[in-house]
Formats: sequence, C-alpha cells, structure tokens
Amino acid sequence: MMCRKYIYFHLLTACFIYTSAEIVLKQSDARQAKPGESVQLKCAVEGFTLSSTWMAWIRQAPGKSLEWLLSYHSSGSEYYNSAIKGRFIPSKDSSNFYMQMNDLRADDTAVYYCAKHTASEMNYKAAQEHS
Repeated sequence: MMCRKYIYFHLLTACFIYTSAEIVLKQSDARQAKPGESVQLKCAVEGFTLSSTWMAWIRQAPGKSLEWLLSYHSSGSEYYNSAIKGRFIPSKDSSNFYMQMNDLRADDTAVYYCAKHTASEMNYKAAQEHS
C-alpha cells in the first residue's frame, strides 16, 4: 500500500481596521489549500468607495516580517512584488477587494492582510521608484 503525503498550509487572513472616520476592512476566514491549488481572498470594505482608491495586499509568513505583495487601483494601475507576479491577481467590485492566488506553494503560507493606501498614485509611484 502506498501512502501519499500532502503538504497542507494555511492561508490566514486577519481583520484589519483602518482607524479613520469609520473605515473598516473585513477579511475572509482562514483557508487551507494544497500546493498547486488556487484560493481567492476577499476583503469587504465599509466607509469608502473602491472606485478611486488604491488598495494593497500584504502578508506575514511565520517568523518573518511583513511583505508587500501588490497594490491595485480600479483605473488599471497595478504594482507587484516579483515573488507573486503572474500568480496572484487582484480585482475589485463595488464593495470588495479580492486576490486570486494561483499555483500556491508551501512558501505562500502566511497571514494575509488587505490595506487601504493613503498615498496618491503619483506619490506612490515615487515611493516605489526609491525603495
């Protein structure tokens, strides 16, 4: 009899509350997937509209510091960390910000956070160029 071992890993999301004028970001529950599978994370927003807002996804792997993954604007502007480009795809609807995560790997195990940018597009581009 042959036993197969699967590597399971958790894709956790945490509730992040942005402390300005009742702006709230609520994230989806913890997820578990096998390497190679896909998962979609959801961040429901309250207190602002997504139509003209920069949003981001960030993660923290066990024992590591925060890692920026991507920033997205509904105008079509996108910035990606090279570690996830082509595998993680952001999208929005009227009240939710999503991240489709494809071809998951064991090193994608982390707590994932959605965040609302406070910088304008021009300021954000300048910050990216200098980091």
